[in-house]
Amino acid sequence: MPLTLRGVLLTALVSGLLAGLVFFGVQSVTTRPLIVQAEIYEQSELHAAASMQSHTTDVHGWEPEEGSERTAYTLAADVLIGIGYAFLLVGAISLSGRTISLASGLAWGAAGFLVFTGAPSLGLLPEPPGGHPAALLLRQVWWLGTAGATAVGLWMLVMQDRRWLRAAGVALLIVPHLIGAPQATGAETEAYAALSIRFVWASLTANAALWVTLGLAVGWLFPWFNRVPLAPSLRARV
Repeated sequence: MPLTLRGVLLTALVSGLLAGLVFFGVQSVTTRPLIVQAEIYEQSELHAAASMQSHTTDVHGWEPEEGSERTAYTLAADVLIGIGYAFLLVGAISLSGRTISLASGLAWGAAGFLVFTGAPSLGLLPEPPGGHPAALLLRQVWWLGTAGATAVGLWMLVMQDRRWLRAAGVALLIVPHLIGAPQATGAETEAYAALSIRFVWASLTANAALWVTLGLAVGWLFPWFNRVPLAPSLRARV
């Protein structure tokens, strides 16, 4: 399939917008109510900690106001996430040189889910506010390393024909989990632990909806946007 810069950009932007809107919609009924509950728990802990200090402590950083402002910020963030992932997915498909359809787009979406959500979640489960996770830098390094190793490992396993490359791909999939993710720094209450379990499933569901939508949208739009500019009638006019 001949590619055009316009086709690639339009595919990523439109697919990402659609996926971001679906992500926002699913989050509104899955993770967002749980986040609100967790924030109540988190604020109670912060106020308790502040009350034990002799000086006044501001436990509130900046945050959008509840209602339309918070909804607008959440929507913008979800759309940007969708578009960012779309550019990564479309870029990988373009580099692969393989044809794309609804079925193969769904497979690419499943791979994206595994890289950015599934594999990292084996070590670092999605966690609502109010927990006691490991240091942010340690979590970021492990997450990035796991996502990168999973992406390269899948590429070698699926796209390469040589056995040693496929074996190396399997090794890359396993190595981050042998190293292990950074562990939480404190124990959680029973109520928070129950909330966390619900949040994990809600978060995985929302991310699955994001990647299914993104895969199907890319599978549908990628051939269409790259075919339109190269139609014979248009070429004859150039």
